[in-house]
Amino acid sequence: MDYLKESDDIRREIAIARNMIRRCNEKLDSLNAAWLSGRLPEAPATWDVLSAREFQVIELARKGLSNAKIADQLLLEENTIQCHIASILKKLNLRNRTEFLHVK
Repeated sequence: MDYLKESDDIRREIAIARNMIRRCNEKLDSLNAAWLSGRLPEAPATWDVLSAREFQVIELARKGLSNAKIADQLLLEENTIQCHIASILKKLNLRNRTEFLHVK
């Protein structure tokens, strides 16, 4: 009986994971289309609005590091990294992290 319950739980988790993958793929397709058409925003004329720490966060994020890994590398809390990212987005007038990863 436990085997059947465990099997149902696994099926449910697989269905959830498939749905998440589908939604992520849809978002990626949309971002790729925007990128190819040149609709992603440009950086402001000057990057002077960013602090040195914010530059560090951007560089590490562009290397593919997660917030947790960035925090580990900079010896900060993950919440601090999230605050830096929110500040970067606001200062550069961007909507999400993906946009600052692709800003020119």
